[in-house]
Amino acid sequence: MEKYSSKSIDETRKMVLPLELRGEIGLKDGDTVVLQKIRNMVVMYPSKENPSENSYLLTIDQLGRLEFPAELMQDMGWEIKGWIAIYYADDGTVILK
Repeated sequence: MEKYSSKSIDETRKMVLPLELRGEIGLKDGDTVVLQKIRNMVVMYPSKENPSENSYLLTIDQLGRLEFPAELMQDMGWEIKGWIAIYYADDGTVILK
């Protein structure tokens, strides 16, 4: 079953990952994730290997936040104080738009 949430990006380019999402896919503070840009969306998954091209390796901070690189925000058209849609499925797939 797919779930949906939305979060805003703060002035420091950070967004809190929903607690429910972190719990369901087993992410905790200090974990590293890969964000991979594919067309008009970003796929997020736990880091098990080096990211490929068009990917970013990010660490979840102690408050459950990710800090987005300025380049990714520009590529995606995301803005400070803007909202990001977060879709996630039971299989651990997470899509940011």
